Amino acid sequence: MLITKKGYKLSNSQLLDFGIIGFILTMPFKIQINSLFLIISALLWIVSGRALSDLKSLLKFKLYQLYILLYSLYIVGLLYSTNMQAAFSELELKVSLLLLPPILHSLFSQGRAKNRYLFIFVLACFIAAVSSLFMIFYKIYFLDMYRQPNQPLQIDWVYFSFHLPKQINFHAPYFSMYVMLSIFILAHWILKEVNNGQTWKILLGLVTIFFFFTFNVLLSSRTALVSGTIILLIGSIAYFFSKKRYSQAGLVLSLSSILICSLYFNTPYLRRKLEGGTGITQRQQLWRAGFELIKDTPFIGVGPGDTKDRLAVQYSRMGLSSEAKNRLDPHNQYIQMFLALGVMGILVYTVCLLYLLFTSLRNSSYLLTAFVLLYILCGTTESVFNSQKGVVLFAFIAGVLAFREREVQFESSFS
Repeated sequence: MLITKKGYKLSNSQLLDFGIIGFILTMPFKIQINSLFLIISALLWIVSGRALSDLKSLLKFKLYQLYILLYSLYIVGLLYSTNMQAAFSELELKVSLLLLPPILHSLFSQGRAKNRYLFIFVLACFIAAVSSLFMIFYKIYFLDMYRQPNQPLQIDWVYFSFHLPKQINFHAPYFSMYVMLSIFILAHWILKEVNNGQTWKILLGLVTIFFFFTFNVLLSSRTALVSGTIILLIGSIAYFFSKKRYSQAGLVLSLSSILICSLYFNTPYLRRKLEGGTGITQRQQLWRAGFELIKDTPFIGVGPGDTKDRLAVQYSRMGLSSEAKNRLDPHNQYIQMFLALGVMGILVYTVCLLYLLFTSLRNSSYLLTAFVLLYILCGTTESVFNSQKGVVLFAFIAGVLAFREREVQFESSFS
């Protein structure tokens, strides 16, 4: 317990709550700051005296057991990785998978509301998006960068979209995932509010969704944008059909089609990427290189510390000098996992995803379903579980939505 200068007592639970809020608010920003808040939260959780009981409670969950098994495979991978520094970096990268669920579980068992953390995440993404826009418009109109006289607002929109996520050093595919998840959260909340008749809340939610969607189009990250839009449309229409609100389903489909077409035809960078297939050929080469290496060691993989080294050598053999120089990952999580940990790794990782998906469907936890589908699809074009932004997103959302006192039921996030 901490006593402030004014004599106000802060309990261990409140301190831990502040730590997690700091962690969530910094998720879209610098990795170092976000990791610092995770460390602070972990220390607060440990000194609270609840760590042992929380872990015992969480170990009853099959999902958490799968997390431990997957992490254990990375530990075993140390035995046959030659690049030990990279292998230990992988362990450090994945540690949030073990830490976040019990910390969040501890807070929820003490009465903290899950919805609150989800909306803080939405707020963090909103701040990140507004910050990116402010910084790039400052550079355009005050530093005279990214200008094109014959374009709308005298902006070179191709450069605008390309450099937009770089303003806060956030890789576009992950930024797009975060924003799309914020849209899911808001849409799920709006569908709940429709029954409550809170018109101003619904309008506020719709305006925020429009902002996020427009921002996502400007980011022009195809996989998260396209797959997320399809998931959102199908989910919304299915909901209205289940309630026999056919006119509302038709209205959603019509307005969405108009919005999508309008944004598509007025976003040059997105249109160029979709029509020209930018990056597809390169990804196919990266995937081929990954498959060639998998053939050599399919059972145990090359080791979590050696994937980039072995890929760089393979790229050079295939004449991909730029890819070798930049030490690119295969841009596919399933190839990445298979390559690093072999058959057992890809099997455990796939079981984790499918377990989350089928259990969420069985228990009508539609927000979790939408997130898992998005994560699965984005994993086809990005190594989402091999990035700090991707791992903490997975650990956070699963920690908020997937764990409760009884594992046989998943809690609806807004029930």
